[in-house]
Amino acid sequence: MRTLEKNDPSQFTTWDLLNEAGLPVASGLYIIYIDMPELSKTKTVKLAVVREQQFLTIY
Repeated sequence: MRTLEKNDPSQFTTWDLLNEAGLPVASGLYIIYIDMPELSKTKTVKLAVVREQQFLTIY
């Protein structure tokens, strides 16, 4: 699991598709939990990631 913080007023943020260890995430379905305390709202989004097959030299 990785937590991304957004501190600017834009409505967008970017995920580099790396996990907490800095390794590329695998293809799959990811569930994103968005917390918007200033609006007293939360949202859950599903994101499909499809990647080319990769062979990592580190684990």
